[in-house]
Amino acid sequence: MLHSPVETPKISSFGSLVSPGRETSLEIHPTVGMATPTLAEIEKEKRQCVYSAEKQLRFYRTYTQRNCILECEANFTLTFCQCVMYYMPSTILLNVLLH
Repeated sequence: MLHSPVETPKISSFGSLVSPGRETSLEIHPTVGMATPTLAEIEKEKRQCVYSAEKQLRFYRTYTQRNCILECEANFTLTFCQCVMYYMPSTILLNVLLH
């Protein structure tokens, strides 16, 4: 599984199963998003995106869109079930144990 080192991978979003004893080839197409420095001058409500330094997440050190979505899922699950998925970061799991 390939993913950014600052993101928690959600296995259901990635992946191809390969049976033991089998061989497979994968083609990888990386995507790099970049913005011009002048984009930061536009208010975030208008540009409809945030830079990592503009948004603080509760359970993740680095803001990414994927981490934001996972944190929303974790908060929802934590609120309604008092549990979280096993692959969530340890800070979320610790929060469950303390409450």
